[in-house]
Amino acid sequence: MTEKAQKLPKMLHSSLLNSLGRALNSTEPHVGADLLTHMFVVHNKVPTDSLKEGLLDLLKHGPKCEGTAFYDPNRMELATRCTQKLISSDQSFGPISWHGLELLLSMSINEGAILPSNLSTTDALPTVRKIGQSLHRASCALQFVSHLLSHQLKDVMKSAGDLPGRSGNTYDSGSIANGLVRQSSGVRGALKTVSMWNAKCWIRHGHWVLNSFDPSSPEGLYLTRDLRNRCRAETNRCLESFGVITSLVAWIFCYEEGIALDDDRCAFIIRDKFLKQLEQDKKELQI
Repeated sequence: MTEKAQKLPKMLHSSLLNSLGRALNSTEPHVGADLLTHMFVVHNKVPTDSLKEGLLDLLKHGPKCEGTAFYDPNRMELATRCTQKLISSDQSFGPISWHGLELLLSMSINEGAILPSNLSTTDALPTVRKIGQSLHRASCALQFVSHLLSHQLKDVMKSAGDLPGRSGNTYDSGSIANGLVRQSSGVRGALKTVSMWNAKCWIRHGHWVLNSFDPSSPEGLYLTRDLRNRCRAETNRCLESFGVITSLVAWIFCYEEGIALDDDRCAFIIRDKFLKQLEQDKKELQI
């Protein structure tokens, strides 16, 4: 047996797989996460597709108990780290459908509460806690998407060089890029959709990173610094991931269209979608 063959990872045994899955979704999830990492790093064994689907489901819906989802930031973070390690080691996740991708992109909006301007002191803390929780779930999901898409495009971008354009390279059948290109509105529609959710995230949550915290303000009377900093940190993670995802989808657009990265057509699509979304969400912005 050659050295290369010896290094090929092996699938985990089904009994051990079930134990790791239960441990990761238990009251001590760090045990499952550590064991999963140990099995891969030390014993060169990887999880099966069913466990990967379980990790992805955890990122989408959160942990569940008897079918009911609940919030647990520790499990979400551990699941995110496990997926990143697996992705970095060329472990595939998917195929992820266009609908499934939109679900992940929309989490910061569809699962998030809005901070009203007339919020009372009694309602403030639970509302902001809910916002922080939804932002954390969204940031974990978006970080997964950005990391996966970056890894999937690595070889294609390397072979394309500085001037993207169709050169016979194809995406893996189960990759996000392949789904973007093949969905009904094409890569142009995908770029518009990603830009839309990016703009919505800025509109809904951008104030956490743009506005400075003033303890003497009315908002400062009922928002603790720790709670505001948490919302700020998770918003930063969401927006950073959205920036990476938008940039990569813009690269795919240029690559498919055979145009340079600095071509105005790509920038105009993103700009027009941002401006249109700002116009549509004026009511939420109270303009």
